Amino acid sequence: MKLAIILLCLFASIENSGYLIINDILYKMPKNEIVRVKTAYHIDRRDVVRFEFDKDSCFTSTVECINVKGMTEEDRESWRQYIVNIPMLFLYEGKLVSKDSFHPSNLKSLTLYPKKEAIQKFGCEGLAPIFRVELKEGKTIKMSQSKKMSNIVKDDNNNKIHQ
Repeated sequence: MKLAIILLCLFASIENSGYLIINDILYKMPKNEIVRVKTAYHIDRRDVVRFEFDKDSCFTSTVECINVKGMTEEDRESWRQYIVNIPMLFLYEGKLVSKDSFHPSNLKSLTLYPKKEAIQKFGCEGLAPIFRVELKEGKTIKMSQSKKMSNIVKDDNNNKIHQ
């Protein structure tokens, strides 16, 4: 009986949260907070972009994406606790590479890849912050030393992010 109650509580708490991207930042929030955000900022269903993933290859099956204009500092601060910490990925010449593939002094620029485009192109991997890497003239990426990006990556809570 105790085991059934523990399992029920465990699954109930999992069911009560969802993933929401607000202005390109991924949050894992209680569902009632997600409803509050959408209501407070007058987010219509047509303004919500929904991404679906294969549960076997991603830590979640669904993520909703919204843009919030005029976000208050109070809300931004209260949502900070829900931010999902995912390791950054880097894109160089169309390939995802590890941060160990280049030396920071070789960088010409880093540009954040827009979240919606990243998800459309890379699937679940696009939930992570992806930066386009541009190197200084004559500098190269060490492809042989880059980590294979198809390995399973986990966030700070040990949730599988991608394979």
